[in-house]
Amino acid sequence: MKNISNEYRSFRSLGHSVFNGIDLQIRVCQKKVRTSVAMNYLNMVGLADYANANIHQLSGGMKQRVAIARALSLNPKILLMDEPFAALDIHTRQSLCSELLRIHQATKKTILFVTHNVEEAVVLGDRVILLSHSDRKIRREFKINVARPRNMNHTGLRQIVSEVLDELRESTYYNKEQEYADAISI
Repeated sequence: MKNISNEYRSFRSLGHSVFNGIDLQIRVCQKKVRTSVAMNYLNMVGLADYANANIHQLSGGMKQRVAIARALSLNPKILLMDEPFAALDIHTRQSLCSELLRIHQATKKTILFVTHNVEEAVVLGDRVILLSHSDRKIRREFKINVARPRNMNHTGLRQIVSEVLDELRESTYYNKEQEYADAISI
C-alpha cells in the first residue's frame, strides 16, 4: 500500500483502453488480482461498461473518473487531488462532487482536495484551509461541522461559505494594499 496517491490528469500514459490505464498502474500484482482490482474501481466510479473503450473516446468527466479509479487502485492512505474538476463544466463538476462523496463514504480514504472553488471546498471537506498569498502559510482554518450528506442550501454551509469568502476578500485587500505600499516606498 502506498501512503499517498496522486490523482492526475495526464492521460498519455494510460494505455489504449480504460482498463489498461488502471491495469498498468498496478502491474506489480498478479494478473488475476489486477483484473479484479481494476474492475472494482471502474465499477466504483461508474465506468465498468467502458473498460474496453479507448481513452480518447471518453468525455472530460469520464477521464477524470478514470484518474480517480487509477489513484484509488494503489490503495493509498491519502489521496491527493489537485484541482481535479477545474476544467469541467458545472454539471459534470457537480456530478463528480457527488461521486467523490460517495467514493469517500465507501473507501473511508483521507482525501486532500485542493481547489479554488469555495462552495466545492465547503461541501466536500471536513476542514477548509486558506493559505496566505505571500508566504503560503496557513492563514485560517474553517471546520465544517455539518452532517453528511450535505446540501449547499443548508444555512450552516452558506454561512461558512460566506465567512471563507469574507476572509478571502480581506486577504486580497490587505495584499493589494501591501503591494501598493511596497511599490511606492522610497
